[in-house]
Amino acid sequence: MAAIKRAVFDVDYELIWRRTRRLARLIEAGRDGLIISGAGCRLAFTLDRAGRVSIGDGFGRRPGGYATLPNGKVKLPVIRRSFTGALVVNGVIIPPLNEVSEPVTLRFDRGQVTDIGGGSAVRWLGACKPISNWPPADAE
Repeated sequence: MAAIKRAVFDVDYELIWRRTRRLARLIEAGRDGLIISGAGCRLAFTLDRAGRVSIGDGFGRRPGGYATLPNGKVKLPVIRRSFTGALVVNGVIIPPLNEVSEPVTLRFDRGQVTDIGGGSAVRWLGACKPISNWPPADAE
């Protein structure tokens, strides 16, 4: 719950908006992506140039519209089977896990998770059954 409070209430929304727009422009100009962190994350992927980069900015702009918090999301089209490397999650994983107490590492090879390690969330993630026909062959 602490991570959710930090992500929603303790932020400078205008600063995040400016940085998000800048990041979206950089992504639109690119072909490949690489996420690196001091926690051991090194995840490489290829952008799907046929797709569109979009921003989840956290602001409702018109009646009947909606916004998601926290803002600062850059949604990028990727070729799913291009994910290779390690993704380290040390914040929030989708419910029911929410905030993880210890970092969780997901290792990818050509878009498939090949190993899950670290933290108590591993038991839950490890129990997830792989979907043998996902992603579909035409997703690339």
